[in-house]
Amino acid sequence: MKEPNAMSFHVKYKPEDFMPANEEEKQSQVIMRESVGFWQDGFRRLRKNKVAMVSLFVIIVVMIFSFIVPAFYPYDYKTQIKGSENLHPMQYSEKEIERMDAGEKVFPHVLGTDKMGRDYAIRVYDGKPY
Repeated sequence: MKEPNAMSFHVKYKPEDFMPANEEEKQSQVIMRESVGFWQDGFRRLRKNKVAMVSLFVIIVVMIFSFIVPAFYPYDYKTQIKGSENLHPMQYSEKEIERMDAGEKVFPHVLGTDKMGRDYAIRVYDGKPY
């Protein structure tokens, strides 16, 4: 008798393989879970994934900042402040230092300014391509 080829696609079935399953075999195949909806299942999977939850939190924080910060931030996205060109983050210009010495409160440039004296932070928070 010939050895069956390992690469052969022939499968030998027995007649017992086609017998109807009894009740015990049927019950062993039944897996009962509570029925959940599409969105509920998706949110469950999201909650199990820690990286996805951290990413969702970061996205929500950025969205909140993009709506709230421009309303309260003292600088405008297109206002050029003469003398405040090329400032580093949290740095004050000479004019702002003079104003602070006079007792006035001055908000720092959180991310610095560009070569035209425009504040980087408000431009990032506002998100407009100017």
